[in-house]
Amino acid sequence: MPSIPAILDDVTYVDLVDDNWRVVEIDSDGWRVLNRSPVHFRRARGMLPLPAPEPGGSIADLRPFLNVETDDDKDDDFVLVASFVAYALGGAGPYTILAVSGEQGTAKSTLTRIVRSVIDPNVAPLRRPPRDERDLMIAARNGHKRRTASTSSRWNG
Repeated sequence: MPSIPAILDDVTYVDLVDDNWRVVEIDSDGWRVLNRSPVHFRRARGMLPLPAPEPGGSIADLRPFLNVETDDDKDDDFVLVASFVAYALGGAGPYTILAVSGEQGTAKSTLTRIVRSVIDPNVAPLRRPPRDERDLMIAARNGHKRRTASTSSRWNG
């Protein structure tokens, strides 16, 4: 059973992780909230509900919350983050990795917390890097997205 999202017959389903087990159904005609899901989802401990989508929203509504370049001529950083969010909710691979870099104090952790809260809210928005491959697999299975604190000391040496 998948955690969020899942694909069935070219339709993507995103579990809202609410008490009523509602899902968002996304297809070529748009999206709609269903009260009953045709897909059975697995919910790991610690998952928090996603907000239900509202008509008229836009991915651009995230811009004020993200510390990315805001110059009209340089939209690349926002486009990368927005693309990551869209791919994360798409349900099928290849799966993307969002690598955030910057000087100390540039809100890297804040950006990743915000992105995770949009696509996979959890009681533990920031976790330590896994000790080994087994821990990585357990964490990946129990969460749609994996967000760790800086991994420079663990993986770059």
